Amino acid sequence: MLLDSQRRLEAEEKLLAKLSSRSDLAKPEAEYGKWWEEEEEKLKNMGDAAKYGSNEKYRDFRQQVWEVTHEGEAMPALFGDANQEGSDEELVISGARLTYKCPITTTWLNDPVSSKTCKHSFSRDAITDYLRAQRGECACPVGGCSRRIRAQDLYADRVLERKVARHLRQLEAEESAATYTVVR
Repeated sequence: MLLDSQRRLEAEEKLLAKLSSRSDLAKPEAEYGKWWEEEEEKLKNMGDAAKYGSNEKYRDFRQQVWEVTHEGEAMPALFGDANQEGSDEELVISGARLTYKCPITTTWLNDPVSSKTCKHSFSRDAITDYLRAQRGECACPVGGCSRRIRAQDLYADRVLERKVARHLRQLEAEESAATYTVVR
């Protein structure tokens, strides 16, 4: 799998950096081989949550697959209780009902961005202005969330953008279906 190859490449880069910083080694090839075997063993024993859970592209892909067959339902946690960072929190977040309105503007999300730290989503302009007013870092503006947010913690959430667009099209279709003309 591509993600496994990416992990191996990252491990190899780490080992090469480690090797280049150690000029005191008598047999660098042998030491590298030993380190590589250790890394391979770590990678082999790593669970799916550790391997894939923090990869945004993987999570987005799984979310898209889920939406095809479960439209409108919140996706369950990817790895059950095996999440690497506070599994209780992750389960609550993954089971939460998604809203398509920005918590700052209370209008439909426009160019949505989500926080890597707390998973809350905002309209890009709204959170950017909010962060600027707070000198670049602030507590998440969603009530009850105590996580801190910085601009570098935000990522363009294209999956959410598609959901909002689909939801707005659905609302428009329902509205136009409900409107009818009386002919006399």
